[in-house]
Amino acid sequence: GGAGAGAADCGGGGGGAHRSGDAPDAASARPPASGTDGAALPSTDAWARACAMAHAVRWRGVPAAEALGGGGLSGAGSLRGLVRGYFPALFSISLFELERSTQFGYYACATVAFVRGKVATFGGCDFELHLNSAAASHEGLLLALHQAARGRICFREHAFVPRPRVAPWLLAAMRLASLLEHGDGVGGGRTVVTLDIHDDAKLQDAQLRALHGRLRRERKEMMITWWLAEDGAADCLVSAPLPVPRLRQAIPDPAYHTSGSDGGPGLHAHMDAGLMVAQGSELRAALLRAHRGVPFKEFLRQYVLNVPNIPHGIEEMAWDCYFDEAGWPQLLPFTLFSVHRSLIAGRDTKDPFPSIPKGEKGVPVPAAGAGAALVPPGEALRRTREEFDIGRAMFGNALACCRHSQVLDCAADSEHARASGGRAVGQRVRGQRVDVEEQISMCTVCGGDEVDPDGDALLLCDGSAADGAPCP
Repeated sequence: GGAGAGAADCGGGGGGAHRSGDAPDAASARPPASGTDGAALPSTDAWARACAMAHAVRWRGVPAAEALGGGGLSGAGSLRGLVRGYFPALFSISLFELERSTQFGYYACATVAFVRGKVATFGGCDFELHLNSAAASHEGLLLALHQAARGRICFREHAFVPRPRVAPWLLAAMRLASLLEHGDGVGGGRTVVTLDIHDDAKLQDAQLRALHGRLRRERKEMMITWWLAEDGAADCLVSAPLPVPRLRQAIPDPAYHTSGSDGGPGLHAHMDAGLMVAQGSELRAALLRAHRGVPFKEFLRQYVLNVPNIPHGIEEMAWDCYFDEAGWPQLLPFTLFSVHRSLIAGRDTKDPFPSIPKGEKGVPVPAAGAGAALVPPGEALRRTREEFDIGRAMFGNALACCRHSQVLDCAADSEHARASGGRAVGQRVRGQRVDVEEQISMCTVCGGDEVDPDGDALLLCDGSAADGAPCP
């Protein structure tokens, strides 16, 4: 992980020490041959090769074994094996805590386990963890995460004003913004990945490697995973269906192939924030040009401003709208699509994270004698705090979210494939009868989910009861 020495800064996405100005240019992505086989390389030559490889991998998405090359190197095959795990991506993840929640300990442990696993599997990687204020108040948890990341993590606290306890789902959107913020402007860009921290690591890592390899082979910059939503593209509630090629082939039930109101498929696709990969700079630049310099985060702020409901999944709707308004014709040449397959980590055991030290309410704490030692005396954890203005709730505004279809069951298919020792290559179909789920709405102040008996997904709340008492 020596190539990631500059990865600590919280604002640059990590790896500033290997931007294009500090390493050979693109022509050096494959180090030049010099000397004879077996000859010792001068230290300056070895350093130049190391810089060229680090730059190619970090900023151009070249697999480490490919970037290493072999000219003039003794035992190049062995070296390729050593660097094969070098994958200095920036993992952008999120964690939030709700009042009265009994599950925060599980998700906090899952986050520590996620960071541990990625550090061991993807050499040179860095982390951005987006938290709400409640989650950011657990100093022991932050130290445990700092320890697990070996210092390569930045904590980004987001305070939603003037309704501080509302909109935890917006944190999932904050992590998405990082996908578009790390192009270096000279033909390269940091590889940024968003993942769900509670997914099964083995399946998640395998899919990430496969999708990143496909991006490289097909010379694309953005991998968008997706899920199927009910109704055809013409009836999408946000009018921004993903243009997934050959979508009909991914729908296992022929009854849906022409059941849409426009004669097309009776289902449509939306992005899945649980696994996204971005690299390069052309797509990132095209989006900014199309939106006249307005980044995704500001687009999101305007999207949710003054709305009384911020439903689960709003980040995916906003992302698809951002791309749709930019114009897919100019973005498709840089984009690939794939189904997101996932499983919940630890679903088969009462204590899925036994090796993680836990404190009060099951929230992780640093391992004894090791946590604080990673933060040098006089320094602090790398963290930022940003206020995000979502305005006061205004009656009459509402946000829509398309509803998941159960025709395509990624998790069930993955479970079936895993049990049989194979790979997830198709989709296992559920029965056509789908029970109607209860409509869930979220109080705009306390963030709590409540069942709406009238089936209306909108729950209006301005923060007080009729007598002026605080929201319960």
